[in-house]
Amino acid sequence: MPTALRNRAFTALLLGTFASNLGGWMHNFASRWLIYDLTGDALWLGLDALLSGMTTALLLPWGGVLADRMSRRTLLIVGNAVSAFNVALLAVLAATGRLEVWQILIVTFINGVVNAALVPANQALLPGVVGKAALSNAIALNSLQFNIARVGGPLIAWAAYTLGAAWCFGLNAVCFLVLLGVLWCVRVPPLKTRHEKPWAALVAGVRHVGGRRDLTAILALVVMTAFFSAPAISMLPALVKGEFGLDEAAFSIVQAAFGVGAVIGALALALRSKGDAHPWRVTGLLAAMGACEIVLLWSRWYILATAMVLIIGVTLIGTMIRLGAANQHAIGDEIRGRVMSLQSLAFRGGQAGGSFVAGALAGAIGLRETFGLYGALLIVGVVIVGVLVVTGRVRYRKVEDEQTAAR
Repeated sequence: MPTALRNRAFTALLLGTFASNLGGWMHNFASRWLIYDLTGDALWLGLDALLSGMTTALLLPWGGVLADRMSRRTLLIVGNAVSAFNVALLAVLAATGRLEVWQILIVTFINGVVNAALVPANQALLPGVVGKAALSNAIALNSLQFNIARVGGPLIAWAAYTLGAAWCFGLNAVCFLVLLGVLWCVRVPPLKTRHEKPWAALVAGVRHVGGRRDLTAILALVVMTAFFSAPAISMLPALVKGEFGLDEAAFSIVQAAFGVGAVIGALALALRSKGDAHPWRVTGLLAAMGACEIVLLWSRWYILATAMVLIIGVTLIGTMIRLGAANQHAIGDEIRGRVMSLQSLAFRGGQAGGSFVAGALAGAIGLRETFGLYGALLIVGVVIVGVLVVTGRVRYRKVEDEQTAAR
């Protein structure tokens, strides 16, 4: 049995979060397909991703401050309750035939604000629940459940969508209630907070990252990963319908393929993670991701494109698990919420920006050409990172190493 699963509180949270993520992917399927079906324009998909990712990104540093100043469990309960209300409202609008694109975008924006508090609270809660020894394993398992939901969510959503989009949104609301029930029952260790003014706390978190080259390099890798993987996530409806002329069933399959790849990547690390969190080993994964995107430039077969999306799923999740574990091992609990919020900012901001730019480029040079350009630029970035590591300009340090050196 994986080490982290011996902890009952973690196991309960894992199952509750899985239910919530399953609903989230159902929502994601329904909202993206509705947006593209109603508009027929990839730019609207980019706008939806921008409203979600960039809104969260801009507010994440303040969410990190909250996660270091108050109960992380309380933040999770309140934030998930708000999100449950929002998706229930969409379900009602869809069921009554009143749902329009602008309403989906407004809910996307509001949930983006809420996620700014939820994401750092959720990440910062993990080490206190499982401890440092099982942390890498817990991160991999958390990613595994997320990506199993990524596979199951679109497939369930496809079946539910045949009855109407309201079913997808309604099931998401029910899944939120499952997570709220778990959070209400589970007790977690109290947080030892420092009484700092919010602005001073925020500045301290940014200075901490800026004062360490390894943390700065990790965040740069997160931005690069998120930005250049964005088309393989947000542009899938345009790829399936616009390039291959297929329907929502084909979309659910290719979206599930990404999830299958992500599950493979997460499972591999969950089974072998033993505290090794060295971040620079992700360069090989990123190079493979870039190569897959270049293949999509020339692919004229739906099956080949689906296979490339699957491999991108493996490389993206493998990269993010390693970088996330490296960040967690490199920081202390008193600043964890703020540093992890900056990592989430880097990922969500990079993904939102990458999606929006991809949507604009798809209209200007073509979707396939956009994939090829992103893949080539990603490989160039990998080469630059490799040079910095080999020349010793960036060295990774765990927080335990710093404490030992201080003694």
